[in-house]
Amino acid sequence: MSNLTQTPVAASIATLAAIATVPKQYEMMKIGGAALSFSLPVPASIEDYDRLAGKPGAALEAAVDNVVYRAGSCLPELRYQFVTELEKRLLQEFPEHAEQLKRKTKTNGKTRAGEEKIVFAEAEAEYVRRVLPIVASLRNLDEVPITEFQFIVDSVMEMEDLKEDGTPNTDDAGNLIGKLVRFDPSPRDMGPREPKVLPKTYKAAGDAIVASGRADAWLEKYGVKFIAPEDADEQKLNTLKAEAVGWKIKALEDAERAKVNLAGKYE
Repeated sequence: MSNLTQTPVAASIATLAAIATVPKQYEMMKIGGAALSFSLPVPASIEDYDRLAGKPGAALEAAVDNVVYRAGSCLPELRYQFVTELEKRLLQEFPEHAEQLKRKTKTNGKTRAGEEKIVFAEAEAEYVRRVLPIVASLRNLDEVPITEFQFIVDSVMEMEDLKEDGTPNTDDAGNLIGKLVRFDPSPRDMGPREPKVLPKTYKAAGDAIVASGRADAWLEKYGVKFIAPEDADEQKLNTLKAEAVGWKIKALEDAERAKVNLAGKYE
């Protein structure tokens, strides 16, 4: 009998040989209606996965991480909501520098209605990297670390999942969904997020109020703080005022719908 100990490579081969696998078909590339595919032997059970990974609980850990990081789930949703909230707060703090602090957008084709489709021109991390030095300069600081905005992450984690009209979102059975950022292993892929665009109806209403010369009085009446960018000409100024009026009208209409939907619901 040989006294030689088993090498790591031999041990790995022995481990692999003891693990039950099943062939699974995957799609590698799809062009038009045709696709290239491949078959890969994968662990047949959770126990086989853990043995192959050499770590108890590895299958569960991988499954949890997959849900947290995949499109339409926890991390992408959190990043989107964080940047949305950060942008909103920075625009409130420095309204006269809105052009610098807004997340960049671009047109990308047409919508089904034939209108220009607006998409984000910079990813969430790109936006944050760009605006942090700007914020530092505006605050007369050498730098603003991203940890300055941890409170926004914490507040987003407490947000409830709401509909457009502000009422709580529910599942198909009518149950409250709960938190906006949540662990949900059910398949859902919302695709890339797009900038919020003021619907035509509200844009037209805003344009009408600006055209009548009542925009300043209207904004003051409804408590909308409007500060014009330093470099805005008259046309740009009127466009911004019309948008401010339009978004406020939409918020008022949404609030009215919410009152009707919630009336007597939780008594």
